[in-house]
Amino acid sequence: YPIDPIAGALIKMGFARSEPIDVRGVKVSPLDVLMNLVRHPVDTFLTEDEDTVKVPPKFVDLLVVDIKGAKSGEEVAYKLSWPYNLFTNPEERLEFYRKSGTTEIAAAVPVIVGAKMCMGGGADRGLIAPECLDPTKFLRMMADMGAPVKFREVRSQEVLVL
Repeated sequence: YPIDPIAGALIKMGFARSEPIDVRGVKVSPLDVLMNLVRHPVDTFLTEDEDTVKVPPKFVDLLVVDIKGAKSGEEVAYKLSWPYNLFTNPEERLEFYRKSGTTEIAAAVPVIVGAKMCMGGGADRGLIAPECLDPTKFLRMMADMGAPVKFREVRSQEVLVL
């Protein structure tokens, strides 16, 4: 996730400090003031039901990965893109909710798959970065858990016309 510039500004202004300061004769913690004023996050996992799952999303995030390299001695580039929430239509989302009890899986399921791969001998011992796991096996396990990763692949190739 990108760093929120507003959060950075609030920290620089001192709102992350817990030591009390004097405000018109009253000692208050800047952090307590901030936490009292900021809207608290809602865990949609706890408030999700079939009705909320059917509501179209208010926004759609699209993740894009650019891959450049060589294949068979030729320079190639791939652009993979997919919706962040892993569902391409409302029916898929509702079906997954009915099966799993939630659609809030974008972080949880990949972590579970990675852990299963590590525990099952699919990775070296020690600290493992996600990119060290076999991507094909990872995506197959995601699909087996009911969360197929569907993406659009565009391959480009530079061609010299004489």
